[in-house]
Amino acid sequence: MSNSKFHYLLLTVTTIGIFIYAYRPVTANDTFFGLKLGELIVNSGRLPFTEPFSWSAQGRTIIPYEWLAQVWLYFIFKAGGFAAIQIYTAAMPALTFLVAFALNRRSLKRDLASSLLLSLLLVAFLFEFFVSRPHLIAFVGFLGCLALIYHSLLRHRSTWLLLTLPLTYIWTNSHASFILSPYLIFSFAALRHSRRLFIFGLLTLLTTLLPPLWHRSYLLLWHFLTHLNVITQFIVEWGSLSLDPVAAAIYFSLAAAAAVVTVTTLRSTPRSKRLLILPLIPIILASFQAIRQIAFGAIAAITVLAILLPKFSLSKSRLFTLITSIILITSTAALFIYKRPAASPHLPKFEADMAFLKTHPLKGRMFNEFALGSYLLYYLYPEYQVFFDGRADVYLCCEIPNFQKLITAKNTSANDFSQTAGHFLDQYQFSYLIIPYAQHNPLEFTAATRMADMLLDDLDWRLIYASDNLQIILKNDGLNQAMFDSGFTAITPYRSNEFRPTKASVAETEYRRLIALEDSGISRNGLGWALLAQNQVIAAKAEFSQAIRLNPQLGKPHLGLARIATSALDTPTTITHLNTTISLSPHLGEAYLMLAQLYQDQGRVAQAKSTINQGLEQNIDLLSRQKLVQLLQQLR
Repeated sequence: MSNSKFHYLLLTVTTIGIFIYAYRPVTANDTFFGLKLGELIVNSGRLPFTEPFSWSAQGRTIIPYEWLAQVWLYFIFKAGGFAAIQIYTAAMPALTFLVAFALNRRSLKRDLASSLLLSLLLVAFLFEFFVSRPHLIAFVGFLGCLALIYHSLLRHRSTWLLLTLPLTYIWTNSHASFILSPYLIFSFAALRHSRRLFIFGLLTLLTTLLPPLWHRSYLLLWHFLTHLNVITQFIVEWGSLSLDPVAAAIYFSLAAAAAVVTVTTLRSTPRSKRLLILPLIPIILASFQAIRQIAFGAIAAITVLAILLPKFSLSKSRLFTLITSIILITSTAALFIYKRPAASPHLPKFEADMAFLKTHPLKGRMFNEFALGSYLLYYLYPEYQVFFDGRADVYLCCEIPNFQKLITAKNTSANDFSQTAGHFLDQYQFSYLIIPYAQHNPLEFTAATRMADMLLDDLDWRLIYASDNLQIILKNDGLNQAMFDSGFTAITPYRSNEFRPTKASVAETEYRRLIALEDSGISRNGLGWALLAQNQVIAAKAEFSQAIRLNPQLGKPHLGLARIATSALDTPTTITHLNTTISLSPHLGEAYLMLAQLYQDQGRVAQAKSTINQGLEQNIDLLSRQKLVQLLQQLR
């Protein structure tokens, strides 16, 4: 086989491997408001410059700065549904690899082995960011601009720079990072004292001002800049790298490697090469400011390595061995560092919840959490309008800072939090709250779940729906009177105790009604505990088992089965269910207590002590903690 054919085969196999590895479910909530915006634009034939989806921001001026990416995503969805989006999302890292390879191999004139290595390194680092969001286009745009600029500079073919114009237009209308394109060209124009590059810089700048957005993209950048303090506090990916220690450590290592290579090769590197890396250094440094920026910093850092590292060549057999090893190492690293999402392609878990809202239309103002809003507007607009959603730019002025006050008060005293939440509720006059349920410790609230828990004890609010995904709490404001009157008064499915004291019989009835609305692990678990409180052991056991089948991530049904097994003196089964409870729900202090007592009865003192210490390390309820401490003192 000739060298060219071998290189082509190797490149093809690697690209296909990246596509296969990157093929995964659609999980990014931005996908859903992007699809809805794309649909709105296509159906109306124009861009929306006033807010359509949110009642709180209704009519507010907005900038649809990602409109092109959203329309493109909508056309993909129309062609093949979420499966087509999965294919697109997997194809983009493969395309990113190919453009990075072209940058290294063609523009920077590197050898095949190091070009493949550096391109694979980049894809491995960016793997977490390869979700169906507009920044996928931005990655390709950034790499493409770098490839065209370096190709022009190193091969003296300025005509290639013409391609930066359509690339910049696509980038400008797809992602706010488009400013990197004119920045790069103007930077190299200044360093090279090149009039030609300066002219291309002006042309690129003019391209960013073309219709339909005109100058609005720059207004958006100013909007983000002036509200930077608000957005960095509210959205994790805009926050400090300290919020994601793994990503921070990897990025720091990558930036440090680029710095070490730069310093050690500085004397031996020609001035012309040193100039090539200067515009990249501010990008690397600026990327330390936020998690969302490190992808661009990584591209810049690896490009620095590609410019400065010496070339090397290998035989075919050694090259094949090297590339195979790289693929195995990077794939293994990606699997360990980044958890692959387990959601199904079309996120069916929300479909039943959305069906309830469609068949039981609610009037008045909705409250919803920020991320959940994207799903709600996708499934429910125009029948419903959300409070806010994942489009941070729309809500930076008002809704985000107002809700941030509630987040700040989350860990305050009950009285202080109640006052803050009351002010927030009065400010917006919500008629109902839609709050997601995660597999979390009920002792560790988010701001929204604590507000929901507070309102369950307020006679003016009532739970009307709960599932494994979300709960809906309704206000008695007269707008949904029939729904309020038929709401639930005895059940508390998300609390440590699934129903109010002495209300087991009423809770049984209400849980059966809830199951009729939406059969879920949470409702079956609650019914099981209500039945167990009435000594209906066989029926309770059946409900706990059904809860586990519906939601295998719940720990509480296993605790119920452990209680039943204890009563039947079935010690092995009890131990199995208790260990499963602790594994799934480590906050359930009763599980540690029961297991430690079993070990004590069997004379397994060391295991009993170990179980107690394990429980004391967790955030468990105070009563269980006290009992565990007492038991530990007895064992000493």
